[in-house]
Amino acid sequence: MRYFSGVGETPVLHAVLEVLTWLLACAAIVGSLVFAEWVGHIGTWLIWLCLFSVPFCLARLAIESLPDTLSERAKRRHKLYSRWEEYTSARDEWHRVHSSEIAKQRERQRELRRQEADEARRRLDWWKSLDGKQFEKEVAGLLRRLGYQAKVTPYSGDGGVDISVQAGATRIVVQCKAHSNYISPGVVRELYGTMIDGKADEGWVVTTNGFYSGAHAFARDKPIKLITIAELLGWESQEQEMDRVAP
Repeated sequence: MRYFSGVGETPVLHAVLEVLTWLLACAAIVGSLVFAEWVGHIGTWLIWLCLFSVPFCLARLAIESLPDTLSERAKRRHKLYSRWEEYTSARDEWHRVHSSEIAKQRERQRELRRQEADEARRRLDWWKSLDGKQFEKEVAGLLRRLGYQAKVTPYSGDGGVDISVQAGATRIVVQCKAHSNYISPGVVRELYGTMIDGKADEGWVVTTNGFYSGAHAFARDKPIKLITIAELLGWESQEQEMDRVAP
């Protein structure tokens, strides 16, 4: 009932209730002392204190619930309370009747967002807008859609490997370069050293643009693939076309 929060609640009321609580606590202590003195055994004070604490605890609970009780009564006396009840009842009934349609509409919206995201991933300008880590994550997702087991390596201590790929018994290490410039031969030589050190079967360099001729010359006759994101998207299109024509 957030529309009626605070109705019937005042700081003065809370202050008065707090004072009453402390007075009850003092009364419990003093009463237990008086009874213990009257009996003549001050050592029984703790027993009497426990006995007096029972009504104190009950009174404390009653005092704590009093503001809520008063607030609820004040809300019900509010001139707009009946209209608010009618509104909430009508709202709940509308949601009950249209819940299935609402769920379908939300699902359609989610599907539309998925389609828009998939459409964006087919555009080169979208790929070129990604930073390095986003590019690695999206390339790994694209490789998984192509049927590879691809996992992005931790950012620190990756040893020059951005994505670890398993294709059957073949282990592939992948470097991702979200660069606006062409990739130099030094990057390919670094990947080749990483392959040898990690005993990988293949090495791939995936970039948003292209490669200098020296990079292609170094990769020749080596188990290294130099791939642009446009070529990788072409692989996905071919895979989807094969799925459509498959019986």
